[in-house]
Amino acid sequence: MKKSIFTLFIMFSLGFIFAQTVPNGGFENWSNSQPTSWTTNLSGNVTTEVFGVEVPIPVSVFFGSSTTDAHSGSLALELHPATFGIPGTEYSYLLPGIAQLGTSSGFSIPLSMILDLAQGDFSNIDFSDLSTLSTLAQMLTRGEACTTTPYGVKMWVKFQPQGSDSLILVAYTKSNGTPVSYAYFTTGTTMNNYTEIEAEFDSPLAACDSICIIVLSGGFQTDENTVLIVDDVTLNYTNVAVENHQEKTFSVYPNPVQDKLSVQGPDGRFSYQLHDLTGRLLMSGNEDGHAVLNVASLPAGVYMLRLQSDHQTLTQKVIVR
Repeated sequence: MKKSIFTLFIMFSLGFIFAQTVPNGGFENWSNSQPTSWTTNLSGNVTTEVFGVEVPIPVSVFFGSSTTDAHSGSLALELHPATFGIPGTEYSYLLPGIAQLGTSSGFSIPLSMILDLAQGDFSNIDFSDLSTLSTLAQMLTRGEACTTTPYGVKMWVKFQPQGSDSLILVAYTKSNGTPVSYAYFTTGTTMNNYTEIEAEFDSPLAACDSICIIVLSGGFQTDENTVLIVDDVTLNYTNVAVENHQEKTFSVYPNPVQDKLSVQGPDGRFSYQLHDLTGRLLMSGNEDGHAVLNVASLPAGVYMLRLQSDHQTLTQKVIVR
C-alpha cells in the first residue's frame, strides 16, 4: 500500500512538471498584429540631450508577423529585421528580428546606450552597474510563470540567413528576479525545411518562478533579407534529457574567471566556441583533451561557451569579472 501511494505521488509530481508548457507556443493566437503571450516589437522612449535638456523621443518597431507556412496548425511566427532609431538620421539602425516570451511595458533608454548596442560596442557599457542593468532590463520582458527549470527549450524553425547572420536562441529561468539557469543555442546554417533546435539549460530542474525565452534572427550587424520562421516552442522535461545531462563530463574552470579559462574535454578531441550574448563569435578552436582560453581582454559580463566532442555537446554559461 505504501509503495502504491509513493508511486502515485511520483507520477503526480512528474505530471505536474511535464504539464508546464509555453503559452501560445504554436503561435496560433494573435491580437493587434502580435502573437498573444509574446512580444515582437520594441516600444518606448530614447532620451537625448537638446541644449542641456533631456528630451524623450518615442520609438516603436515591429519585427514579427504571422505566416501560414506552419510546422503544425495554421500559423507560425515570421521574424525579420527592422529599422530602429530615428528615421532619416544617422541614428537609424537595422536590428535583427526579435521575439520574446511575455509582454513588455516599454522602456526609456539613453541614446548613447542605444548607439553602443546597435553598433555592437559594449566597451562603454558597465554591466556590473546595477542602474545600467536595470535600464537594459527595460527592453526585456519578465517572461512567463514556470516552477521548475526544464532541460531545454525546443522549437521548429526555418532559417534563410544572409551574410554572416546566425539564429540565436537564449533562455533563462528566474527566482525572485534573479536568473538561476541559462540556455543558449546559435547556428548560421540555412534550413529551408522545418528543423528542430534545442537550447539546453546549465542547471536543469532548478526551482524558479518564471522563464524568459528570446529568439533573434541575427546579431546586431544584420542583413535586411534574413528570414526566420518559428513554430511549436516547447519545454523539454523528458527522461532522454536527464540521461544526456548526466553523460556530460566537460570541466570548465574557474567560473567566474578573470584571465584564463581552462576546459577539460571528456574523451579526447573537442571543439569550442565562445559567444557573447548577441551571438558574436569571440573565440573558437579544436583541442585534444584540454584548452586554455585567455579572456583577460573581454569586458566583464556573461558569455556562452559551446563545447562539442564526438559524443557530447554542452553549452556553458561563463562569467568574466
